[in-house]
Amino acid sequence: MKVLQTDRLTLRWFTAEDAPFIVELLHSEGWQRFIGDRGVHSVAEARDWITHHLRAACERQGFGQWAVERRADGALVGLCGLVRRDKLPAIDVGYALLPRFEGAGYAREATTATLAYSAEVLGLSTVLAITRPDNERSIRLLRSLGLHLERCEPLAGDAHASMVFAWHHTPSAPAQLVQTPQGWRISSLTREHRG
Repeated sequence: MKVLQTDRLTLRWFTAEDAPFIVELLHSEGWQRFIGDRGVHSVAEARDWITHHLRAACERQGFGQWAVERRADGALVGLCGLVRRDKLPAIDVGYALLPRFEGAGYAREATTATLAYSAEVLGLSTVLAITRPDNERSIRLLRSLGLHLERCEPLAGDAHASMVFAWHHTPSAPAQLVQTPQGWRISSLTREHRG
C-alpha cells in the first residue's frame, strides 16, 4: 500500500518480497552501530519481522515504518516512518538508509514528507526523534529539519544515552500534502536537495 510520494520517492508498506532488503539493511554498519541487532539473520526471519513488526504496526495504528522506494527505478533505498515507543511520551520519526544511497538527500526527503503526514493526516502537534550522541549525520539532519534537542539521557532499558529531539507543528504553516488516488503527495519540501 502506497502512503506518500515525493518528487523522487514513494513511501509504502513493506511486503514479504522486501525480506532480502530488510536483511541487508539490518546488517548494515550504520544500523548495527546506531540502532542495534534486531535478531533478524535470514530471509525467513526478515519475512516474519515484516509481518509481525512492520506491517502489524501499520495495521494496528494506521502508521509505522515504511519502505522508501526510488520512483525512477523502484530501488529500495531505506525505511522511514513513525514509531510509538513506551519509553517516549510522543510518537517519534525514524529513518535508515542503505549506505550506497546515503548522501543523495533521500533521508531528508522522506523525513520531511513523514513529518508533514504526521501533522496533516494524523493531526500530531509534536513528533520526537532519537539518535545516539555520536551519530553526527543524523543530528545534522534533524536540526536542519527544525527539530530541537530536548534532552540527552539513557531511555528506559537502554545502557547508552540517547539525544531526544522534538518537532512542533505550526498550525498556520501552509499544507504540504495533497491526496491522490496513489496516496498522499507532498507538494513541496522544506529544503530542496542539490547536488
